[in-house]
Amino acid sequence: TYPILSARLASGHRGEVFTSLRQWTLRGGLPLGGLLALSIPLLPILMPVIFGRAYTPAILATQILMLGKAITLGVFWLQSFYYAAGKIETWVKGYALCSAAVVLGGWCASSKWGTVGLASLIAGTEVLFMLSMLALVICTRIGELVQSCRS
Repeated sequence: TYPILSARLASGHRGEVFTSLRQWTLRGGLPLGGLLALSIPLLPILMPVIFGRAYTPAILATQILMLGKAITLGVFWLQSFYYAAGKIETWVKGYALCSAAVVLGGWCASSKWGTVGLASLIAGTEVLFMLSMLALVICTRIGELVQSCRS
């Protein structure tokens, strides 16, 4: 995705970029995220068979982490977009904030709620981070459209 986005942004065809992002989301990210979400209820059956009964206690935490991934998979292109758009600093700052939340909140979450608490914190911060970064892209795009209408 990065080479395609980078080439389109460099050529000045921003409209094509957003068309591609919409198509990738609708044709790739959302269907794959949906498939991943549909597999989550199968984990209580599959994990003991594949990894053995010793991993049964990890099922709920794994389901929570997979739910977070299923949600964020819809915008799999987001990091590549920020890199191609030259907004690496914005991405890194957001990711650092997300990581700090996990590191600082991880001890509290895991000591209070165990692995499930930590998995919830990780999945929740990842979803919040990705949705926030997506909102920034959407707001920027709306701002560009408004600006072009005024000119």
